[in-house]
Amino acid sequence: MLGSEGSVGLGEGSLWVATVGVGKSLLLRYDSATGAEQARISMPLGHGVTVAFGSVWVTGAAKDQLYRIDAATNELVATINLGAGPVFITAGFGSIWVVELRDGVVQRIDPETNAVIATIATGGHRGGDIIAGGGYVWASYYDGLPLVQINPKTNQSQIYAGTGFGDGLASGAGSIWISGRTIARISPPTWR
Repeated sequence: MLGSEGSVGLGEGSLWVATVGVGKSLLLRYDSATGAEQARISMPLGHGVTVAFGSVWVTGAAKDQLYRIDAATNELVATINLGAGPVFITAGFGSIWVVELRDGVVQRIDPETNAVIATIATGGHRGGDIIAGGGYVWASYYDGLPLVQINPKTNQSQIYAGTGFGDGLASGAGSIWISGRTIARISPPTWR
């Protein structure tokens, strides 16, 4: 690994690790069954990783871009220009979703066209995560917005104010889980 900063994605029979060092970045591919290294892919500075739609998607906050790597060839096949500070990423509801920390928005990308199809204001600017689960997309933030719920049918967001401890997110067991100074389990609120 180039450093301790990066992200992990799982799919297409592999574990994908974006690792960032001083001025450089690699996407490492490992066989998910054996752990054997399958590829080292040099690319622009990347951070967040998700695997969906036959591709590996890596956010690049340094250049405000999203990179699409073909999982069959390990080749960079698309560079998508985004707004300021794309970091966290997830896939769901037929789309790729990216948190842009400096803009305080979530961008929704269509994997068919590699185009941004919605920009959703959240107001969050520090830390966090994004997941798809329970019928919604969820974003968490450090700065007083621990949970933002996005309706994928309308692209509308609802902000649940709280203690500002939002960090990593997971969906499971009928709940949304948020890590931070404590672990919070939230029964997913329904869209009103």
